Amino acid sequence: IVKDGLDVIQVGVEKIRKSVTYWTVTPKRQEKFEKTINQVRNLHTKKLGLDCATRWNLTYLMLQTTLFYKNVFSRLKNREPQYKTVPSEEE
Repeated sequence: IVKDGLDVIQVGVEKIRKSVTYWTVTPKRQEKFEKTINQVRNLHTKKLGLDCATRWNLTYLMLQTTLFYKNVFSRLKNREPQYKTVPSEEE
């Protein structure tokens, strides 16, 4: 049942997965992400983490964490020209 539900939002999940990968792949990008968190005064301290395609609960945790940083992703879209996988407001 969960897999069928995730199939409906697969495009959005893929964009979020690519966004998390983009911001966690290097220490420099992680630092830039954390700096932006502080600039928007986001009080959440959860770390971004990738999911595993075969474990839906990890996908849930990834989506839950990225929701906390929704405004950070949108701000970074304007600051980072190479960041192309930002999820839209609907996604």
